[in-house]
Amino acid sequence: MEIRSLLPLEGKQAGGCLKVMVVRLLARGVEKGLIVKFLSSLKVPEPESYITGARKRFGMKNEEFDLAEEFISPALWKIVSQEFSLNGDGSTEFVYASDIEYRKLDWLWYPRLLRRALSLLEGPPDKGKSTILCELAARESRGHSFPGETKGRPPGFVVMLSAEDDLEATVMPRLTAAGADLKRIRIAKATRDDKGQPVPFHISDDLKSLRKECLDRGATMVTIDPLVSYLGSRYKKSVETNSDMEVRKSLLPLKELSEDINAVVIAVRHYRKGRGTDAIEAGGGSIAFTGLSRVLLSTLPDPFNSEQYLLSIPKNNLVKKSDRAAFVYKIVPSDHDPTIGRILWGEEVSMSTEEILVTLSESKKEANSSSAVADAKAFLLEALASREWVLATDVQDAGGKRGITVRILGIARKKLGVEVQKKDHWYWRLPVAKPANSKPDLF
Repeated sequence: MEIRSLLPLEGKQAGGCLKVMVVRLLARGVEKGLIVKFLSSLKVPEPESYITGARKRFGMKNEEFDLAEEFISPALWKIVSQEFSLNGDGSTEFVYASDIEYRKLDWLWYPRLLRRALSLLEGPPDKGKSTILCELAARESRGHSFPGETKGRPPGFVVMLSAEDDLEATVMPRLTAAGADLKRIRIAKATRDDKGQPVPFHISDDLKSLRKECLDRGATMVTIDPLVSYLGSRYKKSVETNSDMEVRKSLLPLKELSEDINAVVIAVRHYRKGRGTDAIEAGGGSIAFTGLSRVLLSTLPDPFNSEQYLLSIPKNNLVKKSDRAAFVYKIVPSDHDPTIGRILWGEEVSMSTEEILVTLSESKKEANSSSAVADAKAFLLEALASREWVLATDVQDAGGKRGITVRILGIARKKLGVEVQKKDHWYWRLPVAKPANSKPDLF
């Protein structure tokens, strides 16, 4: 073994080197059983004794411990670090700002999917997050335009990690229902250790093979479902998802991967229970998940239509807020198998994620009384009487001063058939007569 050849030859020096190495590994969270297995592979006698003595620093005086540190050469520690997926010597590279080349943002689907960045798709259970990932993968594999776009693009290549859904019974049928080119999608099926035994895929341990797969295939999109299933390491304790430091350390390799392969990396995260109305903090675990992602997407129920959902954008500080509209979608049975769902897209709506969550919260607290809706309808007829386009936020603010909630105003707007239009901002107006050859509704 190469590690063995780098150990000091003298017995005392070799023993001191191993002792310090064990202390380092324990301090970095490596499990004791894995260290014992590692020492056994080096034919170290009584490897358990090194673990027992580590906390007492083996009774070594400070100067003896410092001297033993010198026995661990940078080359030796680098190999040990790679063996346990550690971070090396922690050296930092600095560059002059003048040496950094300006690069424009490269959107695959503006403003939702950004190349060279990590995006998160979040939401409560059973709102179609995994089905949406298959829909996005299918469109990318065919080069089809995304919702709201008119131009297609050359077909891309997608690499998928799926931990919860059965590949044969769920993932492949969903891709088929979405019209994917299955020859342009690769799915991680099994990961094996150096002995050929099946083991769970972990980003920190298996990123090299994932990067190679992406580069070999020219991947333009990577999907991960769900993200937390792939954090941690086979060689260390599981990641504490509520720890900012551990989450950032785990996600940085994904960010670097997206930059290395110039592709979209999008991962699923579930909402926590009792999420409240703050969309940024609705996802489970540390806020670092949101901090390291450039774009955050949410799948939420439509407060005004129980048969459809909204794909909203709670976080994207790279675009104007007025561009962060939500997309209506339904989950409908596929043509070839009614038990498999597919996504049917609708129109863009001007509600923000916060408005959606607040409205959903209000719907649980207040009764949908006919008198409240009637008052809101009367208000809208008055506010939009000119039948000209009126700034939506002005109407909502004026309604709020009369005690009309966003939810009730939305119900009244739907009942009146108020038209919406996006220019620099969202505008409303009362419906006007449509010509006979007008386009039909999306649904």
